[in-house]
Amino acid sequence: MNNLDALLPSVKKMALEFLKKLDLAGIKYSVIETRRSQDVQDAYFSQGRDSPETIAEKRKKAGLYAISDAEAKRIVTKAKVSKHTSGSAVDIAPVIDGKIPWTVDTKKKADLWRRMGEIGESCGLVWGGRWIPLDSFGLGWDLPHFEGKE
Repeated sequence: MNNLDALLPSVKKMALEFLKKLDLAGIKYSVIETRRSQDVQDAYFSQGRDSPETIAEKRKKAGLYAISDAEAKRIVTKAKVSKHTSGSAVDIAPVIDGKIPWTVDTKKKADLWRRMGEIGESCGLVWGGRWIPLDSFGLGWDLPHFEGKE
């Protein structure tokens, strides 16, 4: 779900401020996900840990689309319980030429993610791009993740 109304009111307020600042900065973005069910979180957590068959079953139960065996091997979350399930987190990514730069392989892409993270933080959000381990550009492992402070 990518509806900001699904967020807790305090997080929604910060997210709306964030999006406004992105617009003012001329940064194109996509709101990927806000609140998610525990079934969706369980399916995400299963990736890279369970068999492709188990992952497929969990994704189907959660109403998610089927993924390839190669994608099933990739860990996409480290959290069994996520801030997304409580409406305390939102995933927002930059868009370049109509696509999200998931692979950060240039300084330009790294700088764009970093700028987005700084803007999100200026709105009171915690950015997953600061979380260890860091990549060769000094970015953390969960770039699109922004959550409210507790």
